[in-house]
Amino acid sequence: MTTSAGRPGRSVLVQEGPWPFITKRVAWREGQIVSLWRSRHNRKGLPVQAGDNALALEMALRRCLWMPRELNWWIGVLFALGSVLFGLGSWLSLHPPLAQQWRLSPEAVSTLFLLGSFPFTTAAYLQLFQAANAPPVSGQQKRSRRHWHWFGWKPGDLGWLSCALQFPGTLLFNLNTYNALNTGLDWFDQDLLIWAPNTLG
Repeated sequence: MTTSAGRPGRSVLVQEGPWPFITKRVAWREGQIVSLWRSRHNRKGLPVQAGDNALALEMALRRCLWMPRELNWWIGVLFALGSVLFGLGSWLSLHPPLAQQWRLSPEAVSTLFLLGSFPFTTAAYLQLFQAANAPPVSGQQKRSRRHWHWFGWKPGDLGWLSCALQFPGTLLFNLNTYNALNTGLDWFDQDLLIWAPNTLG
């Protein structure tokens, strides 16, 4: 945490976050917060403080169920879709009689994991895209379409760094789920084509 203070009556700036990153900045003046910045809210374009009104919160929750013009909504929907397919595949793997009742072969059950990996990877990329194009700390200036960065390079930004690490992991998981469909692999091929990408991811 870093704190800088001036003379009495002047603003005090408090910066927090795991070293060497800054994820929160708070400016105080005479005991009152005059500005509050959070890296995640800045990256996702979210308001820093939610309203205390219960009705306003309820309306916000209802609104978030259908927001197809918002990138955050698509990221959430795609992660949820991938998770549902992963969960269904896991459930059928743990209950083979149910898979047999639905006439699903082991390969068909494995296909559910592969299908789930595609929306999951897409959502991970959209997070990386969002982090690469996050507005500056001030939050005042947004990029125009022609200045969008498809991947970006912000190793000093904790949000971008976490997204940049997650996205390659999801690509390796795609490879892992695709190779798992091949039932004719010996133990060495399984370790090389299935478990190695899984471990790296």
